[in-house]
Amino acid sequence: MFAFNVDDEISLRLLDERYAGELLQLINHSREDLREWLPWLDSTTTPRHVAEFIQGAWMMYEERSGLRLGIFYHGRLAGMVGFNTIDWANRIGII
Repeated sequence: MFAFNVDDEISLRLLDERYAGELLQLINHSREDLREWLPWLDSTTTPRHVAEFIQGAWMMYEERSGLRLGIFYHGRLAGMVGFNTIDWANRIGII
């Protein structure tokens, strides 16, 4: 599984479905702020929706077409970061 330690406090890693509820709580906490930037937000309302998002992140990772990672601060999920598209031929990624 992909994991990267940024420093002693922050790490980035692929999520598994056990984080669906926790990620949904983070989404709900910031839903109003995120709505402007994330068109899928209003259709993501249950842990099952988030689990499907996590499954999609794994598919992107396995296909090498993107990379969506959980941001962990002191071992707790704090958010997400990712490359939604990776173009290997042109060596670019879209954040």
